[in-house]
Amino acid sequence: MDTGLIVFLVYVSFMFFHAWTGNKKIKNSVDFNVAGRGLSGFVIGLSFYASFMSTNSFLGLAGRSHSWGFSIWGSGILFIIFAWVSWRFIAPKLRLRTEELGALTLSDYLGYAFKSKSYERAACLVILLASIPFMQAVFKGVMLVVSQMTGLSSTTSLALAWFIIVVYTVAGGFHAVAKTDVVQAFIMLIASLFLPFSMLRSYGGIQNLVQSSSLDAGVAVSDIWAMAPLGAVIGIGLAGGFKMMSEPRQISRFFAIDNKEIKKGEKIALWTLAVSYLFILPVGFLSRGFLNSYEGDLDAIVPTLLSMPEVVHPFLGYVFLAAFLAAAMSSLDSILLAVSGSVQRGFFHNKTRNELFSTRVIVVVLSILPAFLVLYNPAEIIALTTLSGAVFGAAFLPSLIHSLYSKTVPIKAAWVSLIAGFSSVLIWKFYIIANWPSFKMIHEVVAGTLISFLLFYLVKGRDD
Repeated sequence: MDTGLIVFLVYVSFMFFHAWTGNKKIKNSVDFNVAGRGLSGFVIGLSFYASFMSTNSFLGLAGRSHSWGFSIWGSGILFIIFAWVSWRFIAPKLRLRTEELGALTLSDYLGYAFKSKSYERAACLVILLASIPFMQAVFKGVMLVVSQMTGLSSTTSLALAWFIIVVYTVAGGFHAVAKTDVVQAFIMLIASLFLPFSMLRSYGGIQNLVQSSSLDAGVAVSDIWAMAPLGAVIGIGLAGGFKMMSEPRQISRFFAIDNKEIKKGEKIALWTLAVSYLFILPVGFLSRGFLNSYEGDLDAIVPTLLSMPEVVHPFLGYVFLAAFLAAAMSSLDSILLAVSGSVQRGFFHNKTRNELFSTRVIVVVLSILPAFLVLYNPAEIIALTTLSGAVFGAAFLPSLIHSLYSKTVPIKAAWVSLIAGFSSVLIWKFYIIANWPSFKMIHEVVAGTLISFLLFYLVKGRDD
């Protein structure tokens, strides 16, 4: 049997074992969605790291550095800063408020906080719409990795991955997700260190590889720190940072952690993110020393490197491909849980006899469209995930922060912020930048979030 297929089957076996053990702990929707709100800081810190890294980082950002050089580190620094802000200023208050209100998802928390079921449902729709491109991006990453590991066609790889993810998520809920995230986090952390060190060893040291890569890129070594437009670097950094503070799959970790374990979770999440970003982000640029004049899909650079025996031993290459598969699956199962929980609580809560069963059905239904879209619109991973993060930040950040730090309930401001944030991101990206390219220096996440915050406090001020 092929080595890659063996590694793939071993990894999937771990997933299903966690799904089986997790399923035995599920008695109600609280267990399914947030693991009973009692997980340790060690588990949630690693889960936060594993969920955020995803194919967006391991494939998308690492591949993007092929044309951006070491300036990609600017986005990574912003990610770490916002991770600290999220853990320090969002996590403690959100953990207490969600338990106090009995909320299991971001949308039903906002509905409780602003005392409006219609606002909750609108938030749920935004979460659903913004999650589709994100899931599409991650399904693309999964398809690339499974195909590389097993030798199966892209379509077959996608179908197989979809089946595994859906069965695993439906069976094990957040208990399984958190357990698997711990295993995934260790594999991902090792992979983020091992791949760049293998490249340096294979090429004879960092000086040789950097010089060769700079020559292939046609830039001086001194210029590899500033190959990308500053606005784009900041935009991607802010989009990822705002996701850490407002995206349902990320902040769902704060719903599930034991309240006394938040400090420990913060330390683990920040250190693992910092180490991984330091080493994995420049891989795409350094790949120029191995893939001269590469013109293919940038998202495929890392899987291509791992298939090259001169870079890593074939067995280890497959093991670390499993790490990237782990990253992708961690993100997919998390977002499916968050979105399905939002839809169930927003539209079907108290309308079905079995909330747990209906949530599981919704997981299956919601997973179909983004997987299907991969075959007909294989867009770039970074473009899709950045758009998703921009929508979450612009639509939810003003209301979320206000709800945590104020006792007032400015529902009009929340509505205006939600609608303006969602629409302004799309208008800025697909109309303003398309017609006036000079505005590209201002990323849609910056424009959308500023407009959202401005309108929130303008409307709130009028009502006070």
